[in-house]
Parts: sequence; C-alpha cells; structure tokens
Amino acid sequence: MIMIKKKYMNAFVIAATLAVPFSGMMAPIAKAEAVVEMKAASKLADGTYDVILKTYKDQTNDTSVASTYLKNAKVTIQGDKKIVTLTVQDSSYFQYLRVEDTNKVGTFHDVKVISEDKANNGTKVVQFEIDEFSKKYNMQMHILIPAIKYDHTYQVQFEIDASAIEQKPKFSDVPTWAQESVQIFSR
Repeated sequence: MIMIKKKYMNAFVIAATLAVPFSGMMAPIAKAEAVVEMKAASKLADGTYDVILKTYKDQTNDTSVASTYLKNAKVTIQGDKKIVTLTVQDSSYFQYLRVEDTNKVGTFHDVKVISEDKANNGTKVVQFEIDEFSKKYNMQMHILIPAIKYDHTYQVQFEIDASAIEQKPKFSDVPTWAQESVQIFSR
C-alpha cells in the first residue's frame, strides 16, 4: 500500500511541476480571449461623438481638397444608426453634396441640411447616415465659383475614423458603492 501512495505522489509531483509553467503560458491566451470578447461586446452607447472625416481623391488614398471644406465631423449613435453631422465651409460654392446610398450602389442622395448661415460664402451643417466606421463611401459634389469661372463636379471617397472615440462609462456602470461615495462627496 505504501508503494501505491508513493507512485501517486510521484505522479502528483510531476503533474504539479508541469502545471505551473503551463498555467503561465495559458494566462495570455485567456487574457486575449477576454479582450476579443470585450471588443465584440463594446458597442458605443447612444450619444454624439467627435470623429475624424477623411476625404480622398476619387479611387486613391491621396487627400482630397474637399477635406479643407468639410469640418467638425461628429457621429450620433441612435441604436444601430450612425448619423454623421459636419460643417461645410464656403457652402455657397457647393451646388450639391451627395452621399451614395449604402444599400444601392450608384444611387446618391443629397445630404440633409440642418442649418445654414449665408454670410461669408456660407456655412451649412449637414447630416447623412453610414453603416460602419473605417469604410470608404462615395460622395459627389458640384462646385461652382462664378467669380473665377470655376464649374466642376467631383466624386471623392470619405471614411469616418472613429479610433479616437473614447467610450466613457455611464454612471449606471459604476458599482453602487462607488456611486454612493461620489454622492457623499458631492453634498
């Protein structure tokens, strides 16, 4: 009987010896899986976020001159919708500004004008919807500047870079004990 116990003891020592180094190797794998799960689950909360609008010359990765006129990009998340709002500077030069329908390739829709200030060649705040971030979309514009006899239409691509968005935790995501502490200090 003592020999059997010694045999099991040797097996236990070998198993324990092997388990310690392998447990350290498995920890990064478990952490990586947790990060993947967190990223998949981290959907932006409803709200408005500052984003970067990048515009490119048609079918290139070269920055379009249009980027100097399209400013202050924000995206509003409403459930599954992503609504982009931006300011068009010198908007009187833009006869139209259209974005390709995300469901019908080749079909373009005028952007929705939210507000307009006609002073100093004008500014417009416009909106349109996108499906996802970091995807290129087509945009068409007609630029007319009568003073210099400039009359051209362009197609550019744009994408919304949302990498700078920081998901701020909601107060309801904070543990109750921490909420109570904050409330005590704010009295």
